[in-house]
Amino acid sequence: MSDTVEPSFGKIKGYTKWVRKDRIGRAGGGVAVCFKNGLQTQELSVDLPQQMEALFFRIVLTDNSGLLLCVLYRPPRQGRFSLDFLAEEMDNLLQRHGCKNVLIVGDLNFHLEQQAYNNLVTVSGLTNHVTFQTHERGGLLDPVLSDLPEERILCQQLDKVGSSDHHAVLTKIQLHVAREKAAPRTIWLWEQASWRDMRGALTATDWQTVLTGDAEEMTNALTSILATLQDRHVPHRTYLAKATNPQWFGFRCQIAAEAKYAAWRRYKQRPSQHNLTMHRAACKRMTDTSKWARKHWEQDLRRKLTGPGVGDKTWWTLVKERQGVMRQESVPLTRQDGTTASSSDDKAALLAKLFAEKMQVECPTRPPPVLPRETAHTITSIPITTELVEKHSGNWTQGKPRAQTESAPGAETMCQELHYRPISLLSVMGKVFEKLVAAVIWQHLDEHQLLSPHQFGFRPGRSTSDLLLLLSQEWQDTLDEGLDTLVVALDIAGGL
Repeated sequence: MSDTVEPSFGKIKGYTKWVRKDRIGRAGGGVAVCFKNGLQTQELSVDLPQQMEALFFRIVLTDNSGLLLCVLYRPPRQGRFSLDFLAEEMDNLLQRHGCKNVLIVGDLNFHLEQQAYNNLVTVSGLTNHVTFQTHERGGLLDPVLSDLPEERILCQQLDKVGSSDHHAVLTKIQLHVAREKAAPRTIWLWEQASWRDMRGALTATDWQTVLTGDAEEMTNALTSILATLQDRHVPHRTYLAKATNPQWFGFRCQIAAEAKYAAWRRYKQRPSQHNLTMHRAACKRMTDTSKWARKHWEQDLRRKLTGPGVGDKTWWTLVKERQGVMRQESVPLTRQDGTTASSSDDKAALLAKLFAEKMQVECPTRPPPVLPRETAHTITSIPITTELVEKHSGNWTQGKPRAQTESAPGAETMCQELHYRPISLLSVMGKVFEKLVAAVIWQHLDEHQLLSPHQFGFRPGRSTSDLLLLLSQEWQDTLDEGLDTLVVALDIAGGL
């Protein structure tokens, strides 16, 4: 392997892409690791001695502790420094990354550095669980070292792979590893929605009574009404989607898989000819359903890729999804106490806590600074019409947001004097409203010349290239006049 080989080369279906450490300068070495989808793993950054070919990972267990995994290749004539490094740094690595146990696998060629190997095993309290030869000419070159109880690890010799003169080693370890939980997924059948009934319900709603209170209360009321109508007038199905399911695995596949498993259980309990026939029929239905689901998924991708509104980012996202490289290994987040949040729930809670702390103001009662008034003109109202909503909706009218655009005629008078405030995650309705407000504010600033001519960021028709041209010209003029040029760069820290 080298940097000319693409990262997705040799990817195994159902597993993450390879995490590689290629040998620098020449072929014949390096290590590579991949994990089954759904496992909570984290590649660790370890300051290694030069030329040490190793990768370190933390495998998250159900109790949020970790197993330290080291994958190592020690060439025959490399010397003992890699084994000495493990012996000296093992305790620090375990403590630093919150791991209870360690697992070391790979080709160590330890028979050439027996003393260093014995020191590693003795100092770290490790056991080699491989009791058979791993090389075709004899010899145990590929150990599986761990401080786990011996009864929890079973190693088995496999055949040689390709042109290798080593036997593959299959190691089974009894661990309670953390996995992504199955999450409920709802499939909305928008093509079968009753838009006429939804429009009628929106028209019959007394908006003056419903939309009362402050902006947040009105937003919650509007969201509740739309969600209720969507649930009532749009057919849908809900099922539990596992993290390891492929993208095309939907509700029908889930039903077929459950029926196949039930037929298999019946046949195992009562191995009759009838139950065998039923099991084979269930297997065929599962195969046919999978082919149907995959075909429709590919047709949907093709429709999206050839659609009029697909951009570069969307196009590459869909292409990667088609290639099956969208599933990335989970990236744990580190807490302030050094522990890691690995599951989706833990990471969501940690991010929510972080952003909540960032949004806190030390003196919330402190009045804002008084700014000089630049113009006598003010924005008193923001008109919202069906035409403006359709104009600013753009490509959002496709797919899930269709409920809002289809029901727009009954919602013209919903938003008259709402207070606009930034929200990190907005619904489609909120995004459209944001565009409408931004358009009015921008028109107001532009008409009354309230923006500095030196403001280049976040302005249409201007870019960093314009700023660089302006600065280059001013610096050149200054140099021509024999003057000095000073540059001051300011960075406003968060929380001020």
